[in-house]
Amino acid sequence: MSRSAFTLVELLICVGILVILMSLLMPTLGEAAEGARRISCLNNLRQLGVQMHGYWNVSRGRSPRPAQTGVPLAEDWIHWQPGRDMDTSGLRLVNRRALVCRSDDIGGHPLSVSGSYPYSYSVNANICRIGMDTVGLSRIRSPSRVILFVDESQETLDDGAWAWQPQMGGSRNRLATRHDRRGDREEGRGNVCFVDGHADYIFRKDSFDPRYYMP
Repeated sequence: MSRSAFTLVELLICVGILVILMSLLMPTLGEAAEGARRISCLNNLRQLGVQMHGYWNVSRGRSPRPAQTGVPLAEDWIHWQPGRDMDTSGLRLVNRRALVCRSDDIGGHPLSVSGSYPYSYSVNANICRIGMDTVGLSRIRSPSRVILFVDESQETLDDGAWAWQPQMGGSRNRLATRHDRRGDREEGRGNVCFVDGHADYIFRKDSFDPRYYMP
């Protein structure tokens, strides 16, 4: 007489096999999901690059200001401070969702001053300067190599300006490595948009190289 049901031992073996398979697949599925979020972040940065080129077209190559915390200016690329109208920002920031990386914990920005900066991306303050003339598009020597926007680490992100600052006690604005499984280290990689409009996944250590951040 043939059996029509599994025994308890057989069921336990099947469950055990499924658990093992799931444990093997979970890291792969997690990496795939993070990879999709990384691509989405790159697309966000590309959109910002397109909008910056639109600004340059109407301003005859002149750059906006960097949107620093305590110095709000009409020419800021983003009017993010409390009480300011985002619709009057220097760039046409129509899609607000494109200002936030899907892997960024916006509520975890520890350096918030004058209200938390609720976005993930900041502009190269060596191009969009404050207290001096901004650097126009025509003055940038290597548009395909110079960083324009970065996905900045939530540990240093406090406003719309990104700058390498070794003169300030080593308090450097850091490129986020949230998409890299190696974690928050110099060897990690993060997303940036270059002046020519292309976006890429680069090593954090390269973002500290003057060839990449000085126009």
